[in-house]
Amino acid sequence: MSRRWIKSLAMSVGVIGLWCAPVSAAQPLPPNVGPLMHFVAGLARNCQNAAYSLWSNNDYSRYRQRQSPPVSIHYHPGLLLHARPEIAAELSEPLRAEFAASIDSATELLRLSALTFKDLADYVAAKDFEADQYRKGDELNAKLVALGQKCFAAAKDLRAEHRKTAQFVLQGFDILDPMVRRMGDDWTSTLALADELAKGAKADLGRIGSLVDQLTALDEKRKQEIGEVTGEGPWPSRFYKIELDRALVNMRKFLRDARTRSALTDTQMADLPRTVFNFNQDLIDLEMSEAFFYALQ
Repeated sequence: MSRRWIKSLAMSVGVIGLWCAPVSAAQPLPPNVGPLMHFVAGLARNCQNAAYSLWSNNDYSRYRQRQSPPVSIHYHPGLLLHARPEIAAELSEPLRAEFAASIDSATELLRLSALTFKDLADYVAAKDFEADQYRKGDELNAKLVALGQKCFAAAKDLRAEHRKTAQFVLQGFDILDPMVRRMGDDWTSTLALADELAKGAKADLGRIGSLVDQLTALDEKRKQEIGEVTGEGPWPSRFYKIELDRALVNMRKFLRDARTRSALTDTQMADLPRTVFNFNQDLIDLEMSEAFFYALQ
């Protein structure tokens, strides 16, 4: 073998290695990313609950539709008791800006909803509707419905940012625990299902069925592997046995019910609080993502 050939080979290997090397080395995960993600997940849940109570399942509206006096109305605003954690400087600047705007907007919406709901609850409790024929109550409730719709939009914004942050972390930071790394990779494989669900009534049920079958097989394989590992932490178990299980069970039931394509099926595909499609997007983009961040800590 000639020296010239060896030298040429070495140069070629060097060039290939240069092209295959990452643009920048991965770095350790900043310690304050986890607390931020848990804060955002809690805020998103509170906004989803507000959207359901104030908009899609509004007690006062149901009473008025039945033309019967309201007996009581229910809403428990989930106001966060802790200040917003620091937004990690290591996150991309656009993502940092999105987080700051979404968190501030969602927090203000929840604050306004609590104040407006108290006014309506006092109005109902005092039976003031008997004096003004529901005028003030209808005005207050209209404000609450609008706030509920805005809370739903805020919850979806926070969910999207939670997902983008998990993707950003998986792509750019060191994850040394192989089980946690695999959790992240498996979570990534569920995103195609979440994306199809986001299409609502235009979603391809055949594609959803295929994705659910693939993920069910993956879920069963992972649960068997976890069962064979002693001393495995709680978060991988929760990721597969609770969050992913729930999403897949929900979708298998929905697909069986959807064979008749009833009006209820169309309702569960709608972009509304607590429909099957919306709830399962939350499970994938928020709950499973949060379990991943807990496992990182």
